[in-house]
Amino acid sequence: MSIKRSVGILLLSITLIVFFLLFENENNGIEGQTFAFTPKALPADDPTEYRRYLKNQNPDNPGLYFQIDQLRKTPSDLSFPQYPNNYKFKELNQQNRSSKLVRTSDVTWTSRGPANVPGRTRSMVVLEEDETETSWLAGAVSGGIWFTDDAGQSWVNRTPDLPNLITTSIVRSPSNPNVFYVGTGESFASPGVTSGSNGNGIFKSADGGLSFEQIVTTANDPRFTNINRIIVSPDDPDVVLACSIGFISVGQPDDATSFILRSTDGGNSWTEVF
Repeated sequence: MSIKRSVGILLLSITLIVFFLLFENENNGIEGQTFAFTPKALPADDPTEYRRYLKNQNPDNPGLYFQIDQLRKTPSDLSFPQYPNNYKFKELNQQNRSSKLVRTSDVTWTSRGPANVPGRTRSMVVLEEDETETSWLAGAVSGGIWFTDDAGQSWVNRTPDLPNLITTSIVRSPSNPNVFYVGTGESFASPGVTSGSNGNGIFKSADGGLSFEQIVTTANDPRFTNINRIIVSPDDPDVVLACSIGFISVGQPDDATSFILRSTDGGNSWTEVF
């Protein structure tokens, strides 16, 4: 072995050892520690502390993104976000009313990814009228209601003009196949744990799932923020049960409440039955 090669290997070894020692010193005592952050002291304000916090998290922690996202939306002098319930749709409706002032017909968007990050599908309906059973409606937690007629080889977004819908429940009326109900919001609420992504109430389709509209009575009612399950009467498409968890937010007291609500008029009015 040549002298130059030996010296090169020695220098590389020394560099790696020094780097390892510095890294270990910086992270000394991290394991087993817990780090609590509040909106008034965002993790990003202290990169070293933030990195220590992330190192102690379970890699499969579904609530971590929610916590960081909520903290990001919180003013530095407050304890939780101040966005009102259903604010996305309020902004959308305002924009639609003034859309004639904005030229968008010449704008073309092309997706640039990422295409290698999977989402979650909480609910799916196989359309019975398709004897091949290859036509489905699927609800994506990462956003929207999607349709496929080739068993998932290609998909069409059935809610392209709506804000990002955190879709968790899709149900079809057994007595009227043109009627679908869709619940939004994904919550993980239990004593000492509050996480998830708030939704925008319940949506309804009366044209066989071609289009969906928000049920107005669920838009601004915090009881409909996170819909876990919807059940439609087998005899009447207007009789509906909705299971939900109220609005949740990091920084607020851990007082998320579950509800079961019933409608006998297709969602025009609701009664709290539990």
